[in-house]
Amino acid sequence: MKSLFKFALIAGLGYGIYVVMFGTPDLKAPAQVEIPKGAGVSQIADTLKAADLIRSKFGFETLVWLKRASTKLQAGEYKFEGDLSLSDIVKVLTRGLGAFNEKELTIVEGWGIDDIGTYLKAQGIGTKGELFQLAGKECKIQNEKCKIWEGFDFLKDKPAEVGIEGYMFPDTYRVAKDAKLEDVIQKMLENFDAKLTPEMRADITLQGKTIFDVVRMASIVEKEVPHEEDRPVIAGILWKRLDVGMALQVDSTLNYVTGGKNAALTNDELKIDSKYNTYKYRGLPPTPIGNPGLSALRAAIYPKHTAYWYFLSGKDGKTYYGKTLDEHNENKARYLR
Repeated sequence: MKSLFKFALIAGLGYGIYVVMFGTPDLKAPAQVEIPKGAGVSQIADTLKAADLIRSKFGFETLVWLKRASTKLQAGEYKFEGDLSLSDIVKVLTRGLGAFNEKELTIVEGWGIDDIGTYLKAQGIGTKGELFQLAGKECKIQNEKCKIWEGFDFLKDKPAEVGIEGYMFPDTYRVAKDAKLEDVIQKMLENFDAKLTPEMRADITLQGKTIFDVVRMASIVEKEVPHEEDRPVIAGILWKRLDVGMALQVDSTLNYVTGGKNAALTNDELKIDSKYNTYKYRGLPPTPIGNPGLSALRAAIYPKHTAYWYFLSGKDGKTYYGKTLDEHNENKARYLR
């Protein structure tokens, strides 16, 4: 009986110590705290304790040490509410501007600046005009705000007169509720920088291409075919056409000019005198025609070499290939009528 009593006593004391050190007080109302820049673990613990968010400063410091998170705690305004464990609080602080002070943005693969501008405006972040000033061709003008993009190495081989459309990586982002356009663009560019690995950059150089070339090609591939498995094949066909001096002859580049989404261009559209008319002008278009995702970027870097020269998207949504013009015309008759 004495042994059982001692065990119960030790267990009770252990639980009591755990609750005191690691337990989180019940919040009667949302608690809002501000963690200043440069604050250390001890100062952050004091702030949380003063707001009755933690029971023990030592417990917080111990958990941060165990999680090796001392250098990951980020400054910002945080709003805590509900039943949160000490571990939950540490997780929020290491994410920076935690989930309670953020909103989620989803940028769709293939979207251009116009699409992104419309979406962000609906989310309460800037206007289309402001986005074009920061990311479009207007950014080549002596705009102080645009200079923050100069630090990204992957932008160095693009012409100065070209904006950053094509590099605004499509993904889901968490941003502060009061985020500015510059903050969102910065996240997109940082994401592009992370997704385009050193190996991919080295392979681009070995192929004698530039990142700007690849982004332009990827933006076309993104628009031309929806299915991931088709993209390396399409990229292979288009690079091959460029290699032999053949026009790309893709509808997506003209749709970029007209703002249309036509599967088949009209005769009048085919006569448009624009460098984006890849039926009339050879080579890649002057700029990317959208913001490609990782699948299209990888396809542009690692194309699949085949005997095909032609392709089309059938009414059933599938992609059909032809080795000769005759085969291509047969596919037109079979799958587009």
